[in-house]
Amino acid sequence: MTAESSTHSEVRQTVTSAVRAELALLDIHPARPQEVAEARRFAAALIGGTIVSPAGLQRVHEYSGAGLFLHRDEDELTGVLALVMLSAAGHDAIRHETFDALDPDLAHVAAIGEDPAALYGWGIAATRKMAARRLVDGLSAIANGPVGHLPYYSRAATPQGERLLIERIGFRPYPGSTTGLLQLAPHLGSRIAA
Repeated sequence: MTAESSTHSEVRQTVTSAVRAELALLDIHPARPQEVAEARRFAAALIGGTIVSPAGLQRVHEYSGAGLFLHRDEDELTGVLALVMLSAAGHDAIRHETFDALDPDLAHVAAIGEDPAALYGWGIAATRKMAARRLVDGLSAIANGPVGHLPYYSRAATPQGERLLIERIGFRPYPGSTTGLLQLAPHLGSRIAA
């Protein structure tokens, strides 16, 4: 291993661990395997419509190491944050609107230890104001920190989600999108309002 590849390896490993560390400061933790189905049910009940399957959610979470985060108040699930760390191929798929958010191809997901090329906001759901605030604060922390240098994309599943993404976080419509794709340019994370 060369000094250069060793340095790149340390940087790659740092993105996933830094995201986890930033969120942990707000009591938002990676889902354990036995919590994935519960988290998916929780999000589906609040978001409605068609969302990723529990198996797809678990597959991406395990592959990337940073796909599903939970907030609990005294063991009660009160918030869910789901992200996809995108590989270069995933970033291309997003820009060409061929990324399948309901069943992501693992070639589009940055593996643990792989430096992500972009971030996709899969979903955010909360049942309490405090949990919602922590999740937004968590997004702010990672957007201003470990993933601030990356482009960030999302699609709103609800009118409330669209308001959150556009008004509070600063997403803008992706030029030419026919699927409702939104983007937050790198280094604009500081625009997230707590």
